[in-house]
Amino acid sequence: MKKRVLCACAALVMAAPCFAVGQSWDGTWKLNEAKSKFTGGTYVIEDKGNGMMHVIRGNQTYDFACDGKPYKTIAEATLTCTGSAAAGYDYVAKQGDRVTTKSHRTFSADGKTMTVHGTDFRPDGSTQDFTDVWKRESGTSGLPGKWLNVKAQGASDAVVIETKGDWIKMYTPAYKETIEGKMDGSKLSVTGPDTPPGFWVSFKPDGSNKLRYTVIYNDKIISEGIQTLSADGKSYVDENWAPGQMNEKSVSVYERQ
Repeated sequence: MKKRVLCACAALVMAAPCFAVGQSWDGTWKLNEAKSKFTGGTYVIEDKGNGMMHVIRGNQTYDFACDGKPYKTIAEATLTCTGSAAAGYDYVAKQGDRVTTKSHRTFSADGKTMTVHGTDFRPDGSTQDFTDVWKRESGTSGLPGKWLNVKAQGASDAVVIETKGDWIKMYTPAYKETIEGKMDGSKLSVTGPDTPPGFWVSFKPDGSNKLRYTVIYNDKIISEGIQTLSADGKSYVDENWAPGQMNEKSVSVYERQ
Protein backbone atom coordinates (compact mmCIF):
# COMPACT_ATOMS: atom_id res chain seq x y z
CA MET A 1 0.00 0.00 0.00
CA LYS A 2 1.15 3.49 -0.88
CA LYS A 3 1.01 4.69 2.72
CA ARG A 4 3.41 1.98 3.86
CA VAL A 5 6.90 2.48 2.56
CA LEU A 6 10.20 1.49 4.03
CA CYS A 7 10.71 4.99 5.42
CA ALA A 8 7.82 6.22 7.51
CA CYS A 9 8.40 9.82 6.41
CA ALA A 10 6.15 9.21 3.41
CA ALA A 11 3.15 9.25 5.74
CA LEU A 12 4.12 12.74 6.86
CA VAL A 13 4.90 14.00 3.40
CA MET A 14 1.39 13.09 2.31
CA ALA A 15 0.15 15.80 4.65
CA ALA A 16 2.28 18.75 3.57
CA PRO A 17 0.27 22.01 3.50
CA CYS A 18 0.55 25.22 1.52
CA PHE A 19 -0.41 28.89 1.72
CA ALA A 20 -4.11 29.49 1.12
CA VAL A 21 -6.27 32.57 0.93
CA GLY A 22 -9.25 32.61 3.28
CA GLN A 23 -8.70 29.13 4.67
CA SER A 24 -6.15 27.87 7.18
CA TRP A 25 -4.09 24.71 7.10
CA ASP A 26 -3.65 24.83 10.88
CA GLY A 27 -5.17 22.02 12.93
CA THR A 28 -5.39 18.24 13.02
CA TRP A 29 -6.13 16.30 9.83
CA LYS A 30 -7.17 12.65 9.56
CA LEU A 31 -6.93 10.38 6.55
CA ASN A 32 -10.26 9.20 5.12
CA GLU A 33 -9.35 5.80 3.66
CA ALA A 34 -12.77 5.32 2.04
CA LYS A 35 -12.35 8.47 -0.06
CA SER A 36 -8.71 7.79 -0.89
CA LYS A 37 -7.20 5.62 -3.64
CA PHE A 38 -3.97 3.68 -3.06
CA THR A 39 -4.28 1.10 -5.85
CA GLY A 40 -2.72 1.31 -9.31
CA GLY A 41 0.94 1.30 -8.31
CA THR A 42 3.39 -1.26 -9.65
CA TYR A 43 6.73 -2.76 -8.73
CA VAL A 44 9.05 -5.37 -10.19
CA ILE A 45 10.87 -8.33 -8.63
CA GLU A 46 13.64 -9.81 -10.77
CA ASP A 47 15.19 -13.24 -10.23
CA LYS A 48 18.98 -12.76 -10.07
CA GLY A 49 19.69 -16.47 -9.61
CA ASN A 50 20.97 -18.42 -6.60
CA GLY A 51 17.90 -17.35 -4.63
CA MET A 52 18.62 -13.61 -4.91
CA MET A 53 15.85 -11.18 -5.88
CA HIS A 54 16.14 -7.60 -7.14
CA VAL A 55 13.29 -5.18 -6.34
CA ILE A 56 12.54 -2.08 -8.42
CA ARG A 57 9.96 0.29 -6.93
CA GLY A 58 10.21 3.67 -8.63
CA ASN A 59 13.68 5.03 -7.87
CA GLN A 60 14.14 2.63 -4.96
CA THR A 61 15.98 -0.63 -5.60
CA TYR A 62 17.39 -3.35 -3.35
CA ASP A 63 18.33 -7.03 -3.31
CA PHE A 64 17.20 -9.77 -0.93
CA ALA A 65 16.84 -13.54 -0.59
CA CYS A 66 14.33 -15.61 1.36
CA ASP A 67 17.03 -17.25 3.46
CA GLY A 68 16.24 -15.79 6.88
CA LYS A 69 19.03 -13.20 6.66
CA PRO A 70 18.46 -9.42 6.92
CA TYR A 71 19.12 -7.40 3.75
CA LYS A 72 19.38 -3.62 3.62
CA THR A 73 16.65 -1.87 1.67
CA ILE A 74 17.31 1.82 2.32
CA ALA A 75 19.68 3.43 4.83
CA GLU A 76 19.50 1.30 8.03
CA ALA A 77 16.18 -0.36 7.11
CA THR A 78 16.32 -4.13 6.55
CA LEU A 79 14.09 -6.87 5.20
CA THR A 80 14.19 -10.51 6.31
CA CYS A 81 12.28 -13.11 4.26
CA THR A 82 11.53 -16.76 5.02
CA GLY A 83 9.24 -19.39 3.51
CA SER A 84 8.45 -20.63 0.02
CA ALA A 85 6.07 -19.94 -2.85
CA ALA A 86 4.02 -23.01 -1.91
CA ALA A 87 3.73 -22.21 1.82
CA GLY A 88 3.87 -18.43 1.50
CA TYR A 89 6.57 -15.94 2.39
CA ASP A 90 6.98 -14.15 5.73
CA TYR A 91 8.55 -10.67 5.65
CA VAL A 92 9.92 -8.78 8.65
CA ALA A 93 10.97 -5.16 8.09
CA LYS A 94 13.10 -3.33 10.63
CA GLN A 95 14.50 0.15 11.13
CA GLY A 96 17.66 -0.52 13.07
CA ASP A 97 16.68 -2.95 15.83
CA ARG A 98 12.97 -2.03 15.82
CA VAL A 99 10.41 -4.11 13.91
CA THR A 100 8.29 -1.82 11.72
CA THR A 101 6.24 -4.33 9.69
CA LYS A 102 5.43 -8.04 9.63
CA SER A 103 3.58 -9.56 6.68
CA HIS A 104 2.69 -12.86 5.01
CA ARG A 105 2.44 -13.30 1.22
CA THR A 106 0.45 -16.05 -0.47
CA PHE A 107 -0.33 -16.79 -4.12
CA SER A 108 -3.48 -17.91 -5.88
CA ALA A 109 -3.53 -21.42 -7.35
CA ASP A 110 -2.88 -20.04 -10.85
CA GLY A 111 -0.12 -17.74 -9.61
CA LYS A 112 -1.83 -14.64 -11.03
CA THR A 113 -2.45 -12.83 -7.74
CA MET A 114 -0.47 -12.27 -4.56
CA THR A 115 -2.23 -11.39 -1.28
CA VAL A 116 -0.36 -9.68 1.52
CA HIS A 117 -1.69 -9.63 5.09
CA GLY A 118 0.39 -7.67 7.57
CA THR A 119 0.74 -5.40 10.56
CA ASP A 120 2.54 -2.06 10.91
CA PHE A 121 4.22 -1.38 14.27
CA ARG A 122 4.45 2.36 14.86
CA PRO A 123 6.85 4.28 17.11
CA ASP A 124 3.98 5.49 19.32
CA GLY A 125 3.19 1.87 20.25
CA SER A 126 0.08 1.54 18.08
CA THR A 127 -0.41 -1.10 15.37
CA GLN A 128 -2.32 -1.18 12.09
CA ASP A 129 -3.38 -4.32 10.21
CA PHE A 130 -3.51 -4.17 6.42
CA THR A 131 -4.33 -6.26 3.37
CA ASP A 132 -2.98 -5.68 -0.14
CA VAL A 133 -3.77 -7.67 -3.28
CA TRP A 134 -1.41 -7.59 -6.26
CA LYS A 135 -2.16 -8.77 -9.81
CA ARG A 136 0.61 -10.34 -11.86
CA GLU A 137 1.48 -8.48 -15.08
CA SER A 138 4.55 -10.54 -15.96
CA GLY A 139 6.25 -13.72 -14.78
CA THR A 140 4.61 -17.07 -14.15
CA SER A 141 5.01 -18.15 -10.53
CA GLY A 142 6.39 -17.10 -7.17
CA LEU A 143 7.75 -13.65 -6.40
CA PRO A 144 9.48 -12.72 -9.71
CA GLY A 145 7.43 -10.57 -12.06
CA LYS A 146 5.75 -7.20 -12.39
CA TRP A 147 2.94 -6.62 -9.87
CA LEU A 148 -0.01 -4.21 -10.01
CA ASN A 149 -1.77 -3.22 -6.79
CA VAL A 150 -5.52 -3.85 -7.18
CA LYS A 151 -6.64 -3.75 -3.53
CA ALA A 152 -5.33 -1.82 -0.53
CA GLN A 153 -7.03 -1.78 2.85
CA GLY A 154 -5.88 -0.74 6.31
CA ALA A 155 -4.47 2.77 6.05
CA SER A 156 -4.84 5.26 8.90
CA ASP A 157 -2.99 8.48 9.55
CA ALA A 158 -3.31 11.85 11.30
CA VAL A 159 -1.21 15.00 11.00
CA VAL A 160 -0.99 18.13 13.15
CA ILE A 161 -0.12 21.35 11.31
CA GLU A 162 1.03 24.76 12.55
CA THR A 163 1.80 27.78 10.36
CA LYS A 164 3.15 31.29 10.86
CA GLY A 165 3.86 33.41 7.82
CA ASP A 166 6.02 31.33 5.49
CA TRP A 167 7.03 28.94 8.31
CA ILE A 168 5.37 25.58 8.83
CA LYS A 169 5.58 22.68 11.25
CA MET A 170 4.02 19.29 10.54
CA TYR A 171 3.93 16.47 13.06
CA THR A 172 2.67 12.91 12.57
CA PRO A 173 1.91 11.50 16.06
CA ALA A 174 1.84 7.79 15.10
CA TYR A 175 5.30 7.97 13.53
CA LYS A 176 6.64 10.77 15.77
CA GLU A 177 7.92 12.56 12.69
CA THR A 178 8.41 16.27 12.13
CA ILE A 179 9.05 18.55 9.17
CA GLU A 180 9.73 22.19 10.02
CA GLY A 181 10.93 25.24 8.11
CA LYS A 182 10.18 27.66 5.29
CA MET A 183 8.14 26.73 2.27
CA ASP A 184 10.44 28.36 -0.27
CA GLY A 185 11.68 25.34 -2.24
CA SER A 186 14.65 24.69 0.03
CA LYS A 187 15.35 21.24 1.49
CA LEU A 188 13.81 20.57 4.90
CA SER A 189 14.95 17.59 6.96
CA VAL A 190 12.52 14.93 8.16
CA THR A 191 13.17 13.84 11.75
CA GLY A 192 11.75 10.85 13.61
CA PRO A 193 12.75 7.49 15.15
CA ASP A 194 12.10 5.56 11.91
CA THR A 195 13.50 8.20 9.54
CA PRO A 196 17.17 7.78 8.65
CA PRO A 197 19.48 10.74 7.93
CA GLY A 198 19.50 11.90 4.33
CA PHE A 199 15.76 12.36 3.83
CA TRP A 200 14.63 15.81 2.75
CA VAL A 201 11.43 17.43 1.53
CA SER A 202 11.09 20.62 -0.51
CA PHE A 203 7.85 22.57 -0.88
CA LYS A 204 6.84 25.17 -3.43
CA PRO A 205 3.45 26.95 -3.56
CA ASP A 206 1.43 26.62 -6.77
CA GLY A 207 -1.31 29.22 -6.60
CA SER A 208 -3.25 30.14 -3.48
CA ASN A 209 -4.43 26.68 -2.38
CA LYS A 210 -1.86 24.24 -3.77
CA LEU A 211 1.65 23.12 -2.96
CA ARG A 212 4.03 20.98 -4.98
CA TYR A 213 6.54 18.87 -3.09
CA THR A 214 9.50 16.60 -3.72
CA VAL A 215 10.84 13.86 -1.43
CA ILE A 216 14.60 13.34 -1.71
CA TYR A 217 16.94 10.73 -0.25
CA ASN A 218 20.68 11.22 -0.71
CA ASP A 219 20.03 13.60 -3.64
CA LYS A 220 17.78 11.06 -5.40
CA ILE A 221 14.12 11.97 -5.94
CA ILE A 222 11.92 9.32 -4.30
CA SER A 223 8.48 10.80 -4.96
CA GLU A 224 6.68 13.93 -6.10
CA GLY A 225 3.23 15.28 -5.42
CA ILE A 226 0.77 18.11 -5.04
CA GLN A 227 -1.77 18.95 -2.32
CA THR A 228 -4.98 20.91 -2.89
CA LEU A 229 -6.95 22.54 -0.09
CA SER A 230 -10.73 22.53 -0.56
CA ALA A 231 -12.60 25.81 -0.94
CA ASP A 232 -14.34 25.36 2.44
CA GLY A 233 -11.08 24.44 4.21
CA LYS A 234 -12.54 21.18 5.55
CA SER A 235 -10.36 18.79 3.57
CA TYR A 236 -7.40 18.53 1.26
CA VAL A 237 -6.33 16.05 -1.40
CA ASP A 238 -2.80 14.74 -1.85
CA GLU A 239 -1.74 13.27 -5.20
CA ASN A 240 1.58 11.42 -5.00
CA TRP A 241 3.64 9.51 -7.56
CA ALA A 242 7.10 8.10 -8.22
CA PRO A 243 9.22 10.03 -10.75
CA GLY A 244 8.02 9.30 -14.28
CA GLN A 245 5.01 7.36 -13.01
CA MET A 246 2.32 10.00 -12.67
CA ASN A 247 -0.16 7.57 -14.25
CA GLU A 248 0.24 5.42 -11.12
CA LYS A 249 -0.40 8.19 -8.60
CA SER A 250 -2.09 7.55 -5.27
CA VAL A 251 -4.73 9.90 -3.91
CA SER A 252 -5.06 10.60 -0.17
CA VAL A 253 -7.98 12.59 1.24
CA TYR A 254 -7.48 14.27 4.64
CA GLU A 255 -10.34 15.80 6.65
CA ARG A 256 -10.18 18.45 9.34
CA GLN A 257 -10.90 17.17 12.85
